[in-house]
Amino acid sequence: TYFTRPLPGAARMYPETDIPPMKIENSYLRKLKRTLPQPLTQKLEILKTTYKLSTDLANQLIVSKYLPIFEKIIKTHRVEPKIVASFFVNTLKDLKRKNELKEENLREKHFLKLFEMFARGEIVKEAFPQIISRVSFDPEKNLEQIVDELNLRVLKKGELERIVKKIVEENKELPLGKLIGIAISKVRGKADPKLVAELVKRFKEG
Repeated sequence: TYFTRPLPGAARMYPETDIPPMKIENSYLRKLKRTLPQPLTQKLEILKTTYKLSTDLANQLIVSKYLPIFEKIIKTHRVEPKIVASFFVNTLKDLKRKNELKEENLREKHFLKLFEMFARGEIVKEAFPQIISRVSFDPEKNLEQIVDELNLRVLKKGELERIVKKIVEENKELPLGKLIGIAISKVRGKADPKLVAELVKRFKEG
């Protein structure tokens, strides 16, 4: 192949002489302005002010390919924005670094389902890494099925209380901090650590 005409240099910028001028109507320009996407600078401010993300988290998310999915999740589910942003910015990065993620296999439906289950209180955020790692290696499998296979559904209140109470009764001589650590380790990925700590304290003092 060969050039049919030389490419112009910086000093040779001029209107294309082979194309007649076209008048641009103001109405057309106004229409374009109405349909322009929101500038990233504006989105960055929204992430920091409306969604209360830290400057560092917002700066990383704004250049992430997951920004559109983040926005969709926030609009679709009642989930704390910081949890969603941290998942896309930190959790996925950590899993990739450990070679525990096949990111190319993940689809929007996987993330939407993950946060749908979280919003419904069926899983806790501590279970995110295990769930998303497994589904990335088996993307055709139903995410709910994977949660069940991993036994990561949130424990019912009565069952959690029974487990925590037993731990406290069997380790009465241990200090509160140690007991909390044992209890959280026992139900990791199946209960909110904050709730577990509160239950340990209640049974220890009661």
